[in-house]
Amino acid sequence: MKKLLMPITMLTLAACGAPTEGTDDTTGAVEQGAGGCNGSCVNKSPITTGCDNDSVAVYNQQAPIYGAVGSAGGNGAYLGYVELRWSAWCQANWARVVVTNSAMRGKNVEVVLQEYNYGGRVLQWFTVPSNAPIPYYIWTGMWDGQVDMRGCGWIEWANQANCTNWG
Repeated sequence: MKKLLMPITMLTLAACGAPTEGTDDTTGAVEQGAGGCNGSCVNKSPITTGCDNDSVAVYNQQAPIYGAVGSAGGNGAYLGYVELRWSAWCQANWARVVVTNSAMRGKNVEVVLQEYNYGGRVLQWFTVPSNAPIPYYIWTGMWDGQVDMRGCGWIEWANQANCTNWG
């Protein structure tokens, strides 16, 4: 299990393709099979596979996301955090952003999973408005946990995106 991260910009991410996962719906049925994934966990939801049940934040790290000047949350206000998640049962990683500031309800949230190899190649990317109750969770699809990765996140009106360490 490896866990690491590196800085990026959202404009760079926008050029890398559309997201494939992410929602706040945790009502999906759990898939059956090895590690909950019926084989590979790549691009699958950690929620519907049950992989989130044993997941932990890599290095127990929560990289904070703060508000910018003029934002609804206020300059320097804590908006939420981004994590790189790991499931030993599924042998997979994913990135997750948690929005904790109620002033951010309805604002766009981006979550990105990057691979260290190939110069920080984007593996997963998803953007969604945070219309659910706070705290609001958004995540990427999963990826093979045997490569170095990091999670990056941004909440609309944040002063900048933030990323976890490579892990």
